[in-house]
Amino acid sequence: TCIGLKEEPCEVVKELYLTQDLGLNWKRAAKYITQFSWAWISARVESLIPKERFFVTYEPKAKGHQKMVGWNANVNFEVCDDSKTFRALIPRGNKFLVTEDYIFVAQVDDTDLTQVTLLLTSAREKDYQFEPIDLPSKRLCEHGYSVLESHSGHIFLHINHYGDYSQFGNVYTSNSIGQNFAIALKNNVRTLNGRCDFEKIQGLESVYIANYIDDE
Repeated sequence: TCIGLKEEPCEVVKELYLTQDLGLNWKRAAKYITQFSWAWISARVESLIPKERFFVTYEPKAKGHQKMVGWNANVNFEVCDDSKTFRALIPRGNKFLVTEDYIFVAQVDDTDLTQVTLLLTSAREKDYQFEPIDLPSKRLCEHGYSVLESHSGHIFLHINHYGDYSQFGNVYTSNSIGQNFAIALKNNVRTLNGRCDFEKIQGLESVYIANYIDDE
């Protein structure tokens, strides 16, 4: 907020700063940042990915106050290997998640209708090949995603098909290579910020507990 600040102009934005000397000096890498993550996730995973690589979603040509809520068609998903040069991987890529197996990116299709598409690629490759996920039905719109679990290649994914204020969505599961999604549970209960009533039972392999709305 700019309330009480005398300096003009005042801009409410998120910025990304990097240090290469254990915090003694910092330099700004990017402005109008939505999200950040290192690409290199775990020493347990053998990979050719540079340890300096990181991902951001940000709006490179933005001015004034940053848009903090909702989907934004001016935000891109970009990668940087040297803390200086950014390369756009997904135009209109707004939100993302990096796991040991996959990189998930939500790409805006229509901001007015809040419709998006989920793109997926292997997190272990140096060069990425993003593809839309393959769902059993092409007729349902997609408004948001919650990755419930990504383990041993398998993915449990909750998709909001019904809009910003929907209190339920469908759960899908993939095969062992993150492809060929099939529906596992309809009308799974969710909150408006995407938290879902779906939990893995620890100690019991492939056992989950979930709430759903019975529409019958």
